[in-house]
Amino acid sequence: MAAEAVLFDLDRTLLRGVSGPAFARALRARGLGGREIPGERWLFQAVETFGETLPAMVLARQGVAFARGKAATEFQQAGHDAVAELWELVPVGVAPLIEEHRRAGRRCVLATTSPRDLVEPFAHRLGLDDVIATRYGVDAEGRYDGSLDGPFVWSAGKLQAVRSWCEAEGIEL
Repeated sequence: MAAEAVLFDLDRTLLRGVSGPAFARALRARGLGGREIPGERWLFQAVETFGETLPAMVLARQGVAFARGKAATEFQQAGHDAVAELWELVPVGVAPLIEEHRRAGRRCVLATTSPRDLVEPFAHRLGLDDVIATRYGVDAEGRYDGSLDGPFVWSAGKLQAVRSWCEAEGIEL
């Protein structure tokens, strides 16, 4: 029998709403986010209402430039800091659904545009087996270097990342 996996999206799927505000608050609390940008609340509301549109993703793609020079470990800690707030957005039926798939022998995987260092702690809290997410390039000192390590995991980039993961894991799409 071939290995099986279930892939879940994050925003408006595993969460009632979007993760951006929780991540932004966690980054700011660690001194990594600066002050709120004009229109930020509107942007998060638009993504929550309409989904990930091209203009929203153009801004999200700029996150790699924003992170340049910052320690990856600080982003990872901000991800841990955001877990409790994100957990409050998880609908009641999600944890039992994940457990049902796991009992059936399926790997449960998060596939999201969000930066891996921010979202991985939440995926672990949910009990997911792996994360397919946007990865920021890291230099020898452990700081983001302003590049992506792999595709920007949205649209065709998400499809590419999922296909690569499935191939590496022996999962037939």
